[in-house]
Amino acid sequence: MRMRPIVFCFCLGLGAAPGFALVAHAQAYNVTVLQNAGGGAVSQPYAINAFGETVGYSENASGGVDAVLWQPTGQALPLQDVGNYGFSEANAVNASGESVGTSESITEVGQHGVLWSATGTGKELQDIGHFHIDVPVAINASGQSVGSSETANGYEAVLWQPTGKALVLQNVSNLRQSDAVAINDSGQSVGFSVTPKGQDAVLWSSSGIKTVLQDAGLAHDSAAVAINPSGHSIGYSETPTGQDAVLWGPKGKATVLHDAGDQGFSEAFAMNGAEQSVGYSKIAGGGYEAVLWSKTGAATVLHNIGGENFSIAIAINASGDSVGYSQTANGDEAVLWSPSSGTATNLGAVLGSAWSDTEAVGINKTGDIVGFGDYQGKVQGFLLTPASVAAVSAIPLSATPVPELSTWAMLVFGFAGLGFAAYRGKQNNRYIE
Repeated sequence: MRMRPIVFCFCLGLGAAPGFALVAHAQAYNVTVLQNAGGGAVSQPYAINAFGETVGYSENASGGVDAVLWQPTGQALPLQDVGNYGFSEANAVNASGESVGTSESITEVGQHGVLWSATGTGKELQDIGHFHIDVPVAINASGQSVGSSETANGYEAVLWQPTGKALVLQNVSNLRQSDAVAINDSGQSVGFSVTPKGQDAVLWSSSGIKTVLQDAGLAHDSAAVAINPSGHSIGYSETPTGQDAVLWGPKGKATVLHDAGDQGFSEAFAMNGAEQSVGYSKIAGGGYEAVLWSKTGAATVLHNIGGENFSIAIAINASGDSVGYSQTANGDEAVLWSPSSGTATNLGAVLGSAWSDTEAVGINKTGDIVGFGDYQGKVQGFLLTPASVAAVSAIPLSATPVPELSTWAMLVFGFAGLGFAAYRGKQNNRYIE
């Protein structure tokens, strides 16, 4: 799997990017390039909301970076650099256009946790640990966010209110090291908490009270990475010989998801309100296959378009459609999978020959897909929106600049490797309506 570095970036609002309508089997898509107005080499989205608005980062020519909000037209709005150091990124966005992320500080060594409004104004979140390292990674509909704050003990899971006030979430042990990585609209959150034997997957109530989730693998190493509106969560639980993908109920009972590859190693990354989840299972020979699991744990292997025995499903929407990528002989290709049979649509082909080495990282309830790839010599973000009328060829859309953004309605992702340790730093499509 390609190791794409995580780089930060900066955008200046210019005009909207042009788009094209292209056919993917029976479905046509409008293709919008997400604006890289700063002139840097990297512009990458992490998250998408229900209205096709996306957040992430963009780099400028001097190497500075800024958190960015993109409209569905592709136009970029740099979000306020609260730390005034020129390095910030947005990790997640809700349907109201509020987003959360980090901004490095010019006055202290560290970074601020930030809540941005729909117009890009930033509010510093309370630094509960007083060590100037705060990392919010998920946000719900009411503007509550979760993440971690560095403390004298290492780091602790935190729930921030829209006012910026922080609540430290209850630890499992006196070691007081934990991290919250996903939140639902009821204010419930999930993550993990370190124990003397390892770490436990945890569900926290809106008041910060912990529920330890069942250690299905009995190896004292579990973590929950996504939660849906009913309080069901998914993640992984290590076993003596590998790792299981797990679905937990609201009271903490575990259902081990079927190991489709029969190699004893699976992981679930994202889920929807119907308790369907996606991720991967290891297969013979060392590869990985993308998998869709039902709420009962039954697995559907998602089609591998690349022939290289390596596919990963990263995000899922309410209809059960999922996205991710497959490796091919020429690099990665972004993929859309159907829930009924695991049929794949090669989104790299939809994007066209100008794009290469692509990955899809998010999909919303209307089927809008966000991702990134190599485009005209740069790493660029893209937005695919289903077209209402099937096309038989590329149809250019308007490239007219749009007005300045006034209202705004998805990590982490860029995988640098598999497993939760590498994954937790950039997660953004835990649950999408």
